[in-house]
Amino acid sequence: MKVSAINNYSYRTVMPKFERNEKHHKNNSIPNTLKAVPLAALIALSPLTKVQAQDLPQTISIEWLFGDPNEKVLYQKTFKNAYSPLIGEFFDNNAITFSAVSNDGDNSDFEIGKVELTQSGIKLKYKDEKTGKVIDLVGKKTHTYTINKLKEAERALPIPPYIEYDFTIIGSGGVKTEYKTPDGITHEEYTYEDNKEIPVSEEFYDAVSEMMGNKVKIEEVKDKNIDNKTRILNMLEDIIKD
Repeated sequence: MKVSAINNYSYRTVMPKFERNEKHHKNNSIPNTLKAVPLAALIALSPLTKVQAQDLPQTISIEWLFGDPNEKVLYQKTFKNAYSPLIGEFFDNNAITFSAVSNDGDNSDFEIGKVELTQSGIKLKYKDEKTGKVIDLVGKKTHTYTINKLKEAERALPIPPYIEYDFTIIGSGGVKTEYKTPDGITHEEYTYEDNKEIPVSEEFYDAVSEMMGNKVKIEEVKDKNIDNKTRILNMLEDIIKD
């Protein structure tokens, strides 16, 4: 596990307003008609959940890190193995919780999407100010980000399937670090992260992009080393395997 020094964290007093296993990407186009569908109907159709619209929870309030108290969560679901971890990183079940959030007072539809990831059992270094000794502690981190952009990037491969896709959610938000010192006192520290890139699975990326539609920017990065012939061959391989 990654060891982080507690004294590297900074306190923030200014509050803003407000986790590559897939090798074959299937292009899921979003019909324009979906973008105008009411929230309940869209959720019923979305791969985010199999429950019926009438089973949706009532609007709830959540105290977000660096959040707006007027934000209301209209829908929330946790996806295990949705985070594609980088080397040395570990998140609880590599799970990501997606929340559809209304912030305009009209709870018939949502305006923004948020993602949350947690890390339990994080090893931290703590310096006791009285004794001067550095001791090991175990803490927890909660990462909460408002989604600013979805990004899909191509990478050329030397062998079939010739093209690999990386899926990323880019967001801004905060990290809350919690730990308890030997005197029994629980401490909380906060840091703010802007345009944080979160590598996610293709399934999670497709689900969120379909759910949010035109509510979020989508960026597609093409690899200049991939020609149209290679893209066609890659597409045919996907069709044959399906």
